[in-house]
Amino acid sequence: MYSRVAEYMENSANCDEIAFEWERIDSMARRFKQHLRPLLRTIDLSATRVNAPIQEAIHFLKTAFQKDRSLHQIASEDFPTDFFPVREKRYLYQRNETGQKHLIPDRYEFLVYRLVRHRLEAGDLFCRDSVHFRSWEYDNIISSLYLLDFVDSPLLRKNVQTALNRGESYHQLRRAVSYANFGKLRFTSEDDQHLWHECSRLVTNCIIFYNMTILSLLWERQEATQDMAHIAHISPVAWQHINFYGRYEFTKASEPINMEEIVEALAHHPTISVWMKEIPG
Repeated sequence: MYSRVAEYMENSANCDEIAFEWERIDSMARRFKQHLRPLLRTIDLSATRVNAPIQEAIHFLKTAFQKDRSLHQIASEDFPTDFFPVREKRYLYQRNETGQKHLIPDRYEFLVYRLVRHRLEAGDLFCRDSVHFRSWEYDNIISSLYLLDFVDSPLLRKNVQTALNRGESYHQLRRAVSYANFGKLRFTSEDDQHLWHECSRLVTNCIIFYNMTILSLLWERQEATQDMAHIAHISPVAWQHINFYGRYEFTKASEPINMEEIVEALAHHPTISVWMKEIPG
């Protein structure tokens, strides 16, 4: 075996890689049968497609193992073979002394194990008793119930649309903040780009916090007069009153913002919506 590998590496001989792989599998037959046969006997596998060919092969092997029948004692024509991959098919047979072609049982068994693994990873096969399947099935039930509620409940649809509108409003504000310098990007590296996005997010959140502070104070003031209906429809994601393109001086001592004065002016304003953009939700 190793001489063939050496010849192949030296390009002095042609080597059938698939045939070489099957020869290696033949040498490991006892090991994989010892570990995988007990699993195939005890685990019940289901297929997402009815009458899947691999299911027939699994049932055939389980039946043989439960009856303690050796695969070498079963005639080749009795093996289900509809699931054979085309590129592997010729490696699963060999000819005897009389020239008759017959199936190699160990390779057949290993091919079933290999395809079971591939089908499990692809989701074509599953075990109903597994924790993974139960989790998926439970999530699927929850998702189905939610979709039914979404179809039947106008209030739920309205709330979902409101949440989507809020997210879109936030992204609009992010774009407005990022458009400073007429949208020209000044960064030249990935680190600068990351810093740009984080600063944009920080400024956006500061604006929302500023708006929420004003609205909270205005709500507390108007709560005494029960005149709060119009405040509930004002979105904190607004920027008409923010100057993104002004001149910033950091050398002078900043004066604290008089929030009470702002709230007092808003309370007597005839139309608060002029000051702050109203977005549904």
